[in-house]
Amino acid sequence: MDKNNLCLSLSDIESGLCFPSVRKLGILGGSFNPIHYGHLILGRTALKTLEEKENEDNRNKRNSIEAFDSENRSDSFLSRECIVFLPTGVPYHKKNSDLLPFSERSTMLFLALKEENERYRNDSKKNHIGTNRCSIENKETLPFFYSTIEGERSGNSYSYDSALILKKTFPNAEIFLIIGTDEFFTLENWYKIEELGKMLHFLVANRNGVSKERELTERKKFLNNEFGLSCSFLNMKKINYSSSLIREKLENGDSISGILPVSVEKYIMDKNLYH
Repeated sequence: MDKNNLCLSLSDIESGLCFPSVRKLGILGGSFNPIHYGHLILGRTALKTLEEKENEDNRNKRNSIEAFDSENRSDSFLSRECIVFLPTGVPYHKKNSDLLPFSERSTMLFLALKEENERYRNDSKKNHIGTNRCSIENKETLPFFYSTIEGERSGNSYSYDSALILKKTFPNAEIFLIIGTDEFFTLENWYKIEELGKMLHFLVANRNGVSKERELTERKKFLNNEFGLSCSFLNMKKINYSSSLIREKLENGDSISGILPVSVEKYIMDKNLYH
């Protein structure tokens, strides 16, 4: 993995690649079939939350910024707070009839995240954002990348297994799993959910305000009491499209312009995907 390919592979991890300076790591999993601006907006929203949490931690810890600056400053081209997009290999809970090959979905992720990192850099310079600095020792750092570990492993893709693997590469990072409310209401059925909860914190996106605040609060309390899970909520911008809608539009010959990155749209058209 490097700042040009944006991809953390299983071989990278097995070779001992490590990013000890990353302090907050958000995991955003999905089929990404294809990736679109809804996914990217969710990533931006989660990143902002991680930046705010890190800033708060710094305020609560005396000389924490100086401590960060003095250790491992040159070990990473990744930002202190990062979002890793994790495309599913074999999603055991979904039908695979219209799922593109893993390599195609990974390529689209690369194109989208390359554009997203550039957007973040430009916005950071324009707004003088200091929480997640764009430059450490004159080296630009990246907040968004993806990992192919689920496609490289055999068998079903479980969040527990992926979190366990990522923890090796980000030993000092507080880990957050970004999910939607549909997944939030099924967490007790997840593989090794109590063990997973000990490793990470859940960030729940109430997309389009589907669930009522009271329902979410009661659910959060239940999951904490029964399984020891730590959960908090993301305020999501309203999104009126999905991957399934994009696939439907492509099948019908309708335009998909403006709902996914231009580079991804071009790739889909050039490859004649989803037809």
